[in-house]
Amino acid sequence: MSRIALLTAAVTLLAGAALAHTGATGVVKDRMDLMGVLDRAMKDLATLIRAPGETDDTRLGELAVTIRDHAGATMTAKFPEGSLHRPSEALPAIWSGWADFESRADRLRMLADALVDAAATGETTPPDASTFPIAGVQRLTEEQAREAPPSVLVAHISANCSACHLEYRED
Repeated sequence: MSRIALLTAAVTLLAGAALAHTGATGVVKDRMDLMGVLDRAMKDLATLIRAPGETDDTRLGELAVTIRDHAGATMTAKFPEGSLHRPSEALPAIWSGWADFESRADRLRMLADALVDAAATGETTPPDASTFPIAGVQRLTEEQAREAPPSVLVAHISANCSACHLEYRED
């Protein structure tokens, strides 16, 4: 892809994100920004994991740290009760199902932390990945996450995000 095409794509993405955040202030803008950071990190992770050849462990670790540092309590702090004003896409179900929402945010942090560790070891060639639970169908335990290869962890992180969005975000 040419530099012009890349630049055009980047500007279009940034303009779209800015437009989506038009009118957002305070904690709603903060959480929209947080979700934007996570979205970009997830897209980069997916590209990195799908790339043929050796995985860039340094970049993998950086992306995992970004996700970890924006998950858990950092994420839930951006959802104070009653912060539903436009342009928020958050659904009231977040607050009626707070324990589940909090659990999903903590799970994201745990999975990303395991990915940080996997990237640090440089062991990105998995044992047989089919021995791990399938993302979106079964959940990895924390112990399994510590043993899982990056590709499995990324799949589980993605499934966790998707499930949370289905439950707690407007389409």
